[in-house]
Amino acid sequence: MTEREDGAAEEDTIPLFIIGGPAGCGKTTIAHAIADTTHFPFVEGDELHPPQNIAKMSAGHPLVDADRWDWLDKIAAKARDIEKESSPKGIIITCSALKRSYRDRLRQRVDEARGEGSRIREYFIYCNLSREESWRRVQQRAGHYMKAGMVASQFADLEVPDPDEEERVYVLDVEKSIPEVDQAAIAYVKTIGHGNIEKDHQSGER
Repeated sequence: MTEREDGAAEEDTIPLFIIGGPAGCGKTTIAHAIADTTHFPFVEGDELHPPQNIAKMSAGHPLVDADRWDWLDKIAAKARDIEKESSPKGIIITCSALKRSYRDRLRQRVDEARGEGSRIREYFIYCNLSREESWRRVQQRAGHYMKAGMVASQFADLEVPDPDEEERVYVLDVEKSIPEVDQAAIAYVKTIGHGNIEKDHQSGER
């Protein structure tokens, strides 16, 4: 058993919170808010892209499936590395995870790691917003490799997760105010790993 009937992770499980969604949805901001509250280690998934992926996106060319598989594997491997290094009470990684096949790839890699003794279990927080709002936010960002013109390609690929069809998925409305969004995300994380969070706060661990 890795979950209780109320959806919370069992004591011996390390929840891996994967913060996903299209460009401009606020993945990094939300991840930082969760990390500040829980003191779980946080990894920016975009930093794990190989140089050729970043060069491709910087030139305004969208990634295709073949560009993403190694990146997704690297994200799962990074979580495993963190577990081995520090055995934290939880891990937070941002990753767009736009398609179900991408989420399933991460699930597969986590299951493989669990077969080798890992205690990680993935939980997806999908940041949901409209194409128009994504476009508006991306246009306002300066210096980021994700170009506004690539928003259309992301929404063409997008398969919004359905919690009734996919396990361990939470769809977060990110068109509300930042405090409301952060509060909802943190509340969900606490329902999954509240016991672990309380222990970390009591011990002062980071």
